[in-house]
Amino acid sequence: MVAAGTDLDREVIVAFTLGLMGSFGHCAGMCSGVIVLLGRHPALHAARFGWVWVHLGRLASYALLGLVAGAAGHLIAGQIATLQWVQGALALLMASMALYFVLAILGRLPSPDAGLGGLTRAWGQAMRNSAGAGHRPLAPLGLGLLWGLLPCGLVLTALFTAAVSTSPLAGALRMAVFGVGTLPSLLAVRWLARRPWAATWPRYGAAAVMLLFGVQFALRGLASWGVVDHLMLGGFMLW
Repeated sequence: MVAAGTDLDREVIVAFTLGLMGSFGHCAGMCSGVIVLLGRHPALHAARFGWVWVHLGRLASYALLGLVAGAAGHLIAGQIATLQWVQGALALLMASMALYFVLAILGRLPSPDAGLGGLTRAWGQAMRNSAGAGHRPLAPLGLGLLWGLLPCGLVLTALFTAAVSTSPLAGALRMAVFGVGTLPSLLAVRWLARRPWAATWPRYGAAAVMLLFGVQFALRGLASWGVVDHLMLGGFMLW
């Protein structure tokens, strides 16, 4: 679904905006404990530019996850490429998922994080088990890779957008750009955690981005069924 030029530029902007806006409302609360835990890890005290390596590892994990999600989306799209009504149904399913994530971001429905408690505990245990790697030069990079695999509702939302790109490279790019978008809030998380307004307006911004994404796919699904017309802007199919 991602083409060259304007289409790709738009998807990159969407991914960055989702990371930027969503992280101020989500990561400021969820990742503050992770940052404190990492800050006490021997690896960061033993390495130069430890936090840089940590974030590079996190972005690498996101890109790898996006690669897998995009490949899965490509495989599914290839199987149903000749079935227009199935394409419409899939687009409407994606729109429904987007609506769920919107309501979860706004606190109206349970966050996807709620069902990931076991995986989160396993992640925490892996982090604690890595404490003996402080003397290894690339240990902070490994910690970042682990951080990127931490079960997280916002990351699941971003992976959803990577999957619908139906391209492994586009999925990896979306997730890497999403990760870059989360950097400002994570770099300022200790400051933001003390200010309650920090978890309000960015949430609405992230919800708005995902809602627009869902509306686009709903209209694309209805257009596949002939209910509405496809809308083209130049060489780009808006829906």
